[in-house]
This record gives sequence, structure tokens and C-alpha cells, in this order.
Amino acid sequence: MRFIRWHDIENHYQERFIYNFFYNNPDLVDQEFVVTEKLDGCLDENTIIETKDGSMTIKNICDIKYKGKILSYNTNTHKNEWNSILQWSIISTNDDWYEINLRDGSKLKLTGSHRVWLPDLNCYRRVDELQGDEILLKR
Repeated sequence: MRFIRWHDIENHYQERFIYNFFYNNPDLVDQEFVVTEKLDGCLDENTIIETKDGSMTIKNICDIKYKGKILSYNTNTHKNEWNSILQWSIISTNDDWYEINLRDGSKLKLTGSHRVWLPDLNCYRRVDELQGDEILLKR
């Protein structure tokens, strides 16, 4: 077994995770793994994401571990593009939810640690750091 990257996890949790994972999956001991950090917060499970296979909810994408491409926005080229999902995560204990009401009447439900793109400022900002008057990118 060889870990290519483990980022920002205390040794205790890392050791416990490895022990529990391989105790429950002994056939995977000789496999190579890439471990990445969770990049930012969560979207509500009912959020609809555009995939190459049609619209899907976050819950569906996570439940089936969808391996296709999702539509994303490239902040460097200012164009939409299809990208692979890096990881799936369902966190049922999160109680840090925010609801953002958009001009078109739609709502986004996300956690405070989720970053949103602010095109006027040309940067990402955590939801729990928003003042309420920012313009968010919605595509």
C-alpha cells in the first residue's frame, strides 16, 4: 500500500482511518491509493447538477458514485466546461447550512464553508463570509 498524498489530517485520525478501512477491506491492502482533501463545503442533496448524462441531484451522484462529467465554470477562460468528479461525500451531521435567494427566485442551499465565485471581485469567497450584497456567478 502506498499513499501518494494525505493533506491536513491529524495523525490519529489518519491512522484510525487506515486501520478501519483495511480491516474492513483486506483485499485492498496491496492496492495504490490517491487520497485528497475535501476542497470546500457541501451543497444540499437536492441540488441539481448538469451532467453529460442529463440533470442529476447531488444525492443521486453520490449514491451511485457517478463517474461521468459535470458542467463546471472555468474562472480562467470564463467558459463552461465538462470536468470529472474528484470525489463523492455524504455528510449527514452537517448543521452549518445557508440558503441564498437568487434574483431569478431560485435558492441555493450550501454550507458555510462552500466557496462561491464572485465575478465582480474575481475571487472565491466562503458562504459564511458573504455580506449579502455580492453578485454570485450562476450558470
